[in-house]
Amino acid sequence: MSDTSETPKCRVLFSFYATTVIGVLDSGNVTEITLSTLLPHLSRGMQSRVQEFKAASYMILAQLFYKSNLKHSLLKTLQQVIAKVGAWVQAMNSERYRDVQL
Repeated sequence: MSDTSETPKCRVLFSFYATTVIGVLDSGNVTEITLSTLLPHLSRGMQSRVQEFKAASYMILAQLFYKSNLKHSLLKTLQQVIAKVGAWVQAMNSERYRDVQL
């Protein structure tokens, strides 16, 4: 994504992705099949360097938490993944902006 002309296309794509998946989650019960299909993509999205993909993944995850009754063990695992990703992002940002004076 080095070309800045791709950024608006990327936003549209990931907005469509988030809206579509959230619409599916809103439309009915979240099954194990739905979860097993979504979780690898959400995990990849949370670790992505593409900010739009990351934001879409977190929005979908929030809707998933809201709409489903997740088992405690799965909820704890997801929270740990989110915490690890958050710590990684914070470390990357502090490393990237270490020399920046505000």
